[in-house]
Amino acid sequence: MPARHFERLSPAAIAALTRIVEESSPLDSEGLRDMLQQFVSARMALARRFLSNAVDNAASEQPDFRLIVSRAYYAMYHAARSVVFAFSRADVDAHRELPSKLPSDFPDRGLWVERLKGWRIRRDAADYSPFADEDQNALKADAIADSGAFYQLCSEYVRKRGDL
Repeated sequence: MPARHFERLSPAAIAALTRIVEESSPLDSEGLRDMLQQFVSARMALARRFLSNAVDNAASEQPDFRLIVSRAYYAMYHAARSVVFAFSRADVDAHRELPSKLPSDFPDRGLWVERLKGWRIRRDAADYSPFADEDQNALKADAIADSGAFYQLCSEYVRKRGDL
């Protein structure tokens, strides 16, 4: 009986499901799959926008180290959220938890888990610390390089799963 799936849903989840059905009537499994793909695509588009912001700022006449590190991190963060959602159908938004939720078959998973953790720490410093202890030029280039590489891996991963 399909109703059994409502047993552990929160009132907010049931309300969200109700809205989805009302807005998408009639809703079948193909329609639901399309909505899930749209969600993954929208998250990847947001990641791409943040990456573009970082790249554009780095190429500007007065690049802003803090903005570049922050936008590059958020590109990685949203790309990772997209992958985790495509893999587990869970929208994990906790910054500290997200890296550990990357799927076990994600390419170079261990490397990227550590890099995501490192860039979160650097983004925190860029956003909140009045001190810049690292070489800003090297950090800007590394942020863009890692963010671009991670975005590409995430894009390929979700495409292989059929979610993009």
